[in-house]
This record gives sequence, C-alpha cells and structure tokens, in this order.
Amino acid sequence: MLWFIPSWYKDESMNAMERSWNRKTVSSQFDDTVSQVKIFNEGNKDVSLMILSYTPQLRHFLYREEIMDVPYISIFDDLQDIHSKRIGLYSYKDLNWPKDIEWTYTPYIVLAKRCGKEFAKIYFGKEGYMIVVELCESNRKKLVFDDRGFVSSIQYFKEDAIEYIEYYNEKGEWQFRHDCMSDHVLINETQKHRFRKMEYNSMDEVMKEYLQMKLHHFSFEDIVVIASDEHHNEMLMQSIWKQKIILSLFGDRFDIHKGGHVYHKADIVLTDSDEKKHIIEEEFRVHNVYTVSPFDTRFQLGQSQRTKKHKIYFPIDDIQIELKALEDIIEYMKSHPLVELYIGLYQFDHTFENTIYEIMNQLLRKCNAKMSIEVGIKKESSRIHLVPIMSENDLISLFVDMRLIVDLREHPDTFTLIAGMSTGIPQIVKHENNYIHHKKNGLYLERGISLQESIRYYLEYLEHWNDSLVYSYSLMQEYTGEKILKKWKEMIKNESKY
Repeated sequence: MLWFIPSWYKDESMNAMERSWNRKTVSSQFDDTVSQVKIFNEGNKDVSLMILSYTPQLRHFLYREEIMDVPYISIFDDLQDIHSKRIGLYSYKDLNWPKDIEWTYTPYIVLAKRCGKEFAKIYFGKEGYMIVVELCESNRKKLVFDDRGFVSSIQYFKEDAIEYIEYYNEKGEWQFRHDCMSDHVLINETQKHRFRKMEYNSMDEVMKEYLQMKLHHFSFEDIVVIASDEHHNEMLMQSIWKQKIILSLFGDRFDIHKGGHVYHKADIVLTDSDEKKHIIEEEFRVHNVYTVSPFDTRFQLGQSQRTKKHKIYFPIDDIQIELKALEDIIEYMKSHPLVELYIGLYQFDHTFENTIYEIMNQLLRKCNAKMSIEVGIKKESSRIHLVPIMSENDLISLFVDMRLIVDLREHPDTFTLIAGMSTGIPQIVKHENNYIHHKKNGLYLERGISLQESIRYYLEYLEHWNDSLVYSYSLMQEYTGEKILKKWKEMIKNESKY
C-alpha cells in the first residue's frame, strides 16, 4: 500500500478550510499529490490518502479533483470522533434563528438582520453549500460547517483575532478546545478514554500522538509518500519508524536548501526537475534522488491551427515581471493585428490584479499602442486579457486554442510545462529544463535569441510550429501514466536493494 500525505494547507496553520466562492485564493495550486494519486489509482495500484489538515469540506474537494473513489483517513476526523463519509444536505434555514430575523440576499452572501442591525453573515462554497455562519454579536464567533451536514468547529473571537476554537463530532458534542493564543489544547472530560492526556501544550503534540499510534499499525511493506512541506516534515519524520519514506519535492513549496536533515531520513527523494536533483546531490551528498514528473500527459493536442487569431500566453506569479518582454510583445502586436496576449495571474488578489492592469496600461501608453485590456476572456474586441489561473482546469481550457507560451519566470512551474507540451504548444523560456528542448518544442533565450525573434520563429513560420507539434506528440509518450508508474516501480526496486 502507498500512503500519500498531501500538502493541503491554506495558511500557516493546519487549516485547509474552503473559501467563500466569490473570494479568490491567494495563489493557484497545481498539486503533485493529486496527480500522483490519479496515476496510481488509474493503474489499479493500492493507494490511500492520509490527510493531516483540518478540511471540513474535504468531500467536495476530492470530487472536484476527481479522486472521490480513493480511500482516505483524516487525522481531524479521528480527533473529532467523526465516522461518516457521505456528503450531507443542510441549509442555513435549518439553524435555530430568532423569530424576528430579516433576510437580505446579496450576490455574494446572505445577511441576517435583527432590529435593523447585522446579526449574521452566511458564506457559501463553490458548489453553493453553506460553509461558514459568522455571528456579528458583541461575542463574535464563526460556525464552520462540515460538508457532511453538521457544525464542525466554532471559532471564538477576542476583538479581531481568534481566541480559541472548539471542535465537534457529528452529534454536536465538543471534543477538544484549541487556545489559539497559547496553542494549548484541552480535551473534553467525556473523551478522556480516547487520549493519553487531558491537556497538551500544542496541536502538534496532539497530532504527533495520533500519528505515532496510527502509523504503528501500518505494515512494514507500506510506503509513505510525503509531499514535502514545513507544516509536517518534522512531525512525520519523528513519527514514521518502520515504513519506507518517499519525499516529494514539487515547485517552490519547500526550500530545497533547508532540507538536509529531511533528505537523509527519507529512503527516496523525488524531484520534478534535474536542476533540483543536482543541487540536493551536490549540496547534501544525498544519492537516492530521482527526477520523475508528477504529472502525466492526459490532455488533448491544441486546436490553434483552426483559428485565425494567434494567442500568446504569458504567466505572471509575482510583481517582479519582465517589463521589457511585455513591451516587446506589445510592439510585435502593433504590426500584427491577429495576435492577442493572455496574461495568466498565478499569485493574485484584487490589489495584485489592479497593479498588473495599471502596469499594462502604462506600457500601452509608452508604446503608443491602442489596445483594450480586459480582466477575463469575455470580450472578443479586447486584445489583452488578464486571466486568473485558480485551478488546473483554468489552464487546460485556456490552452485549447493557444498558439504560443512565453514563460520567462526563473522557474516555470511543472504543470504549465507539462500542460503546454501535452497540448503541443511551443514554449519560449529563459533556461533549459526537463520538458522543453531547444528548437524542437520551444526555445531557450539563454542561447542568445531575442524574444521578438523567438515569437517570429513560431508565429510567422508554420513549419516551425508544426515541427514543435510533432515533437511534442512524440515527447508526450514519455510522460504517460504507464511510463511514470514504471519509473516509480524501478525507483522503489533500486532503493530496496540497500
């Protein structure tokens, strides 16, 4: 059995609560665990998830990621003594409201008013289910709802900060109380038979006790695949004592320069690029490091050759953007009216979105270019689009008719590279990487070619674009789920010899 432990956290705590449907997430999240689990599950391999984060809307998340049929255990379900696995039906109208409540319906939330004043705010998730009820009384508190149809926790506030949280079972009985100021945890007297102590110094201590007990019952033959994350690395390394450990390094989630002690405890260190592999081997003298793509090529080749417009995709994940590159693209667009620019916003909120919008307007004025900018992709007349990328599906749907990817980030994310390759889109990048081969399915600017020359190479010479499409198709065969499973099998077999 392979146990996958994901990094599904929304903040510095172990929290992974759903955000209200109208609130943008802080960043897009392309997840290695989701992809790895899909590959193994579709290959009919025994896999399960062990989820450490507090995730009251977990069932909806698993459904969206198409891994609802994968078995899982949840640390917080066990700590809260919750046994149900089915999604439940419930409504805010089912709660015990005062009789004189007046309801106000807005496009984003439902407001409950009493005597003309706000009494409560009700927030909903992406599928329209209730996730939080915030009571706006003097003793402010938030009721967090589980997608199985009950109150999962109540957050009690002191001024604007959470003072403590009570966690409940499905019968409405509180199980333990977490003091967010001191990190102290108090167990309900009625639950003393489930815990070794009645009080703990921290949530980490509670979770470590649970993990050690749970992992003790795992088989010696089990393999634990940890999505490397500072939230849980130390805790897991101290709790796993007999199973083999695979540490999965993905994107920039974990600073690879700070993981020496973790690498030496792992049986296998898995990276998504040869660059990371070489750094770990040379800096920490670790030799059990492998590079295996966390994503398989499950997409269809693009259809941009069927459209007149030439769409360029340019991802941005922080404010330090390539202004000269964007200026070059705008200059090229001035003399090529069929070219459109799609800017993918990977790290964003409304402030970031507005900043990029203003930067683009400044560049248009500087280049004396008369083009309109739109947030989204609704207007056909707009030639520049700012597109929030909040999920894998956002990117996949955008790539259907994309002609060219210009990704000038120092470290392009693996999912974008794989998605571009899978849809046959040539990619212009700064440096050499595992997935782009110079003048075959893309270009390296470090080879001395300018950005404008690179754009012309693919947009003005159809044979180059066709060569890239053919090469991408052949390259895709190396990243099928079957090939990735074979690499995992060989990797585990190699390390089992020692």
